[in-house]
Amino acid sequence: METKSEFIDIGKNVTAVLSWSPKGILAVGLSTGAIQLYESGALIGTLEQHSKPVSSMAWDPKGNILATGARDNTIALWKEGAEKATLKGHKGPIYQVAWSPDSELLASCSGDRSIRLWRDNDSLSTMTGHTGAVTSLSWSPNGELLASGSADSTIRLWKRNGTEEAVLKGHEKALARVEWHPEIDSQLLASSAYDYKVRLWREGKEYALLEGHKDRVFGLTWSHDGKTLASGGGFKDAEIRLWSHNGDPAEVLKGHTSSIYQLGWRFQGDILASSSFDSTVRLWRDNKEVAVLEGLMGPALDIAWSPDGQFIACAGTGSVGIWNLQEE
Repeated sequence: METKSEFIDIGKNVTAVLSWSPKGILAVGLSTGAIQLYESGALIGTLEQHSKPVSSMAWDPKGNILATGARDNTIALWKEGAEKATLKGHKGPIYQVAWSPDSELLASCSGDRSIRLWRDNDSLSTMTGHTGAVTSLSWSPNGELLASGSADSTIRLWKRNGTEEAVLKGHEKALARVEWHPEIDSQLLASSAYDYKVRLWREGKEYALLEGHKDRVFGLTWSHDGKTLASGGGFKDAEIRLWSHNGDPAEVLKGHTSSIYQLGWRFQGDILASSSFDSTVRLWRDNKEVAVLEGLMGPALDIAWSPDGQFIACAGTGSVGIWNLQEE
């Protein structure tokens, strides 16, 4: 596969997190605290509110509001390039922000061991129970349940009103990712952790244990049709493993030479992207490597697909790479 690349200079030693809106706006949240907005490769705005690194960003599913969480313990909401609100209440750094599928609720999790639910500018619920930092969130496709993964090695399920539904125990070390299966009525949840394991959960109980990785499992993502789960291993591993929706091993993808950081299927569902500490992004189709995207300095970290699937962006150190897929 042929690709054409361009690189955005974000500043020496600056890192970033990325989020591409359904309307085609790429948000780049910087470790300086600023957020840059790009459209068709051109800078269209810079948003400044946070005083510490931006750690998570999410556009609401309608593409109207950008939520940004930072290590200054605050969340900012932005609309049409201007600040809409600053949400305060967390006592520790924000690790993730996540919109409900209907765009009505925003969830946030923090190093203060709590999860908060917000509607508009108001805090609706503060959910406590985890005994370690809460680092990962995932809404069920129907928006009725929120899963939270924590450094305390547990997963908790929360109802939309903030009440606790279940505590899932099985992992032996800190959680890395939690990801709901994409089918609208699915009760299937995947999780990955520092114990080298991937687990599947159904209706609050462990459904399958997926073994094979030889290091912590950072990357985890379902294909958009829900048929395949991809997981990416750490430094001693550097492999991507593909699993069926019921946990059966399918393929092992090899090519990276250092830890997998993130995985992401493009919206059209046919290409899987992987970023790695080896400074490359690799594209996989039909279980084969079809492109190696190079040029970033330092580890290749956060990745984001454009909504039309023609572009993929990845953040390195000091730059963000954007590759145009030249498909036949």
